[in-house]
Amino acid sequence: MFQLHGAGSAPSFDRPVQLPVTAPLTERLDAVLRVMPGISAVALDPAIEALARPLDLGPDLPVRRARLDSGRQLSVVSVPSRVWAQPNSRLRLFRLKAGAKAIGRPVLLAPEMAVSREPLLSNALLIARCATLQVPPADHFALLSALVESGGELPMADAVVLMTRAEDPVAAILASAARRVVAIEIDHPLGPGTRVLSRPARLRP
Repeated sequence: MFQLHGAGSAPSFDRPVQLPVTAPLTERLDAVLRVMPGISAVALDPAIEALARPLDLGPDLPVRRARLDSGRQLSVVSVPSRVWAQPNSRLRLFRLKAGAKAIGRPVLLAPEMAVSREPLLSNALLIARCATLQVPPADHFALLSALVESGGELPMADAVVLMTRAEDPVAAILASAARRVVAIEIDHPLGPGTRVLSRPARLRP
């Protein structure tokens, strides 16, 4: 696992990380979509937001449009638990899905509990926290070359050794995942054995 050493600092392998999961639902959704396998880009979705507005589902209904690796597009609506718990609200959500389908826009309803499941959420928030860190291009090249030679995956402990120019090699790997240069196994706690994975070449920046 990782330990964050104060605000603005980078993670390293020592004690388990403890992240207070107090982020707004929109931030949680963005972080999770950033690291989900099979998603190459995420954007706002004004069309689905417009369909949802008259259904009175509340102001905090995050909507995003995800482009999948296959090229297909999917609208993702994250539903707050208080909305999902109300039968009338769920009916309105299904009306939203039907209205979106009528205009050729498939919608995935993602309940808050699904977006917030662990360790996915803590991993996603940690990766998002590293998104603005600069990674030397030579380190990216070394990492991608090693992934090709290894058949598309490396354990984190081997990947960080390649980041010889980065100030913090672990943070550099997470920043690379945040930018979709590589993917990271996110369904288990992050640690030395976490798999770092290749992404399709056409999806790399």
